[in-house]
This record gives sequence, structure tokens and C-alpha cells, in this order.
Amino acid sequence: RPQVTEGMRRASEIIEKIELAGVDRAQPLEGAIEALAALKGTGAAVAIVTSNSSKTVKRWLDRNGGASVDAIVGRDTMLGLKPAPDMLIRALELFSVDRSEAAFVGDSEADLIAAQSCGVRFYGIAATDIARDRLLAAGATEIFGSPAALAIHLNLPAARA
Repeated sequence: RPQVTEGMRRASEIIEKIELAGVDRAQPLEGAIEALAALKGTGAAVAIVTSNSSKTVKRWLDRNGGASVDAIVGRDTMLGLKPAPDMLIRALELFSVDRSEAAFVGDSEADLIAAQSCGVRFYGIAATDIARDRLLAAGATEIFGSPAALAIHLNLPAARA
């Protein structure tokens, strides 16, 4: 892993301030909060792996009533960002979960590559045709228009209600 420098930490803190200032403007995708809650309801370990700061994501979850996660592995861990698999590997280690039992939901080619590098199943979320085409071109095979559509595919309890 590359050496983390003081400059990298400072840059992350500056980006975090900008993220925190905009956290209230970020709206959840259709069914995202409900899907997280439904996954937790099944007993699954749920982690968010993000290139954002974990503090930003925690604040966003708190403000959107979706604190149904066990861990947030964010940029502030100073692990390699996606497409590097480092943050996904950390999430797997936190819960001692075998890669064959895990899945990663993402919306970018970097997310797909990180999942492939880890040997973790990937579900793509693409709200637009352009996003869907990018994921398809990158090799994704399971792509959904929203977290709500993925929840239905996974037959999660909230999706059936």
C-alpha cells in the first residue's frame, strides 16, 4: 500500500468539509434507505464502502433515517480508493465474511472493477441509460434502475410488502 502522507490526510479533510457542506442536498435513490433496512432485517452484515468520508456518509444516513449499516469504510481510512479493492477487502475483514458470501452494490466502473478484483458479486445501479451503458460496457451483468428494483430482485421483505 502506498505510504499515506500528511498531504493526503489534509487533502481528504478539505474534501470532507466540502462534502459535509453539501450533505443535505444529496437525495437518496429510490428505495435505498428501505433496501438497507431490509438487508439488516435479514441478519446480513451491511457496510458502505465509499470514496467519500465516513463522517459525511454517517451524517447523510442520520439525516435520511437510514442508519441501518454496521460499518462505513470511507476515504478517511486512507486505503486505496476504488477501483483498488483495498476498502472492499477491509469491509470483508471487519465481518470475517467470505468473498463468496458477499455482494457489492455500486454505480460506477470503478465499483465493478473493485468487486471483480475481490471476487465479490456485483450488482450495478444505473438510474439513466448512459450509466447503464457504461456499466454494461465495463462488463456488469446485473444492473438495476434503482435500489428499489434491486430489492425486488433480491426478494427482500420490504420489497414484497
